[in-house]
Amino acid sequence: MGGNNMGGNNSFNDGGFGRGGGRGGMSGRGGFSGNRGGFQGGRGGGRGGGNMGGMQGGPMGMMGGPGNGPMPGSVLLVYGLAPSKFNCDKLFNIFCIYGNVISIKMLRTKEGGAMVNMQDHASCERAVMNLNNSFFFDSKLSVGFSKQDFVKIHPNPSELADGSPSAKEYTTDKNNRFFSPDSINKTRFSPPTKVVHFFNAPPTFSEDDLKEVLKRNSTSDPVRIRIFPIKPGARSAAGLIEYASVADASEVMVQSNHSIIKNPTGKMPFSLKLSFSASPIIDKPGRGGDKRGDPEDK
Repeated sequence: MGGNNMGGNNSFNDGGFGRGGGRGGMSGRGGFSGNRGGFQGGRGGGRGGGNMGGMQGGPMGMMGGPGNGPMPGSVLLVYGLAPSKFNCDKLFNIFCIYGNVISIKMLRTKEGGAMVNMQDHASCERAVMNLNNSFFFDSKLSVGFSKQDFVKIHPNPSELADGSPSAKEYTTDKNNRFFSPDSINKTRFSPPTKVVHFFNAPPTFSEDDLKEVLKRNSTSDPVRIRIFPIKPGARSAAGLIEYASVADASEVMVQSNHSIIKNPTGKMPFSLKLSFSASPIIDKPGRGGDKRGDPEDK
């Protein structure tokens, strides 16, 4: 799946990735099997397999939205981050694609390491399956389960080199995008690809407007852009952006996801939302487009 290594066990005893199979050892083709719930053999999982994990498997699952607290066993350890390229918000930009993020803590004792507290176990499983062994800024990420049940955030965290906090809460962050099981069911999750799906742009958005926004934080230029036809009365625009390489698209995801765009007709700005797309841009009229149903929340 996009170069991610799904074979074997993804628990790491040295460094705290999981407790063997009990909290998320992968088996076979993406079937996490464990006591804290998740995939029980592929596609059927993620919706409550196990005792505590799926979207409908507990009182604080996705049905309650990101305002609810995290479920135990929903913490990931991430290694291999390029220190000069990542802070909490930029790490949030890639993990929020696979589920709601509760909090993030950059590790002071391990350069390039971080802990990410997702809302539930199923979100962790999706993040591991799609991001483990992927590359960002020429650095290979290792993503796996932590032994910790929750990430504890100090009220006055230390600062990173860029002046941002080393730990941050995202429980009520409006850029979390999964507010119901339906919003998850309509989303086509994908590992990093060279095609980026964008949504929640102003309905009058043009290709030049999009290029200008992306250019604020990224040096990678798109190869092609396709804006989906705007339906009458639509409040936002969506489309696809193709880059020359997965590396370029991954850089844009980190740097430009949730870019703020001025609202041409109102006071509340748009937050441009990005995700990786497995669908290519097709040039034939009427055939292009990624028909996913990503939520378009401002």
